[in-house]
Amino acid sequence: MPIKVLSEFIHKDEIYEIIDLYNKNNIGLPLEVLHHCEGGFQINKSDLYNQTSTDANDKIKQLRWSRRYLKPYKHYEGFTETEELLLFLSMKKVLGENVVFEI
Repeated sequence: MPIKVLSEFIHKDEIYEIIDLYNKNNIGLPLEVLHHCEGGFQINKSDLYNQTSTDANDKIKQLRWSRRYLKPYKHYEGFTETEELLLFLSMKKVLGENVVFEI
């Protein structure tokens, strides 16, 4: 389910606060900033997974910004429901009611 942010701007400090909160409550691989022009969040896959691929997008799970929504990018792997829910809850705690889950 896409995560929608209602405000037009999220400060860089808020992004890192979201990441810190997510990682404190997560027992899996850590959440990181996605360094692409659209921005977003990424989780690196295991080093053993997809070693043969030369496409960097195959080595991460990612959600990118698109018109205030966080969505999987094209045909690449997005987050699991659990990862997405934890991200949503972390964003809601930091940003308040400016974040909604949309079906």
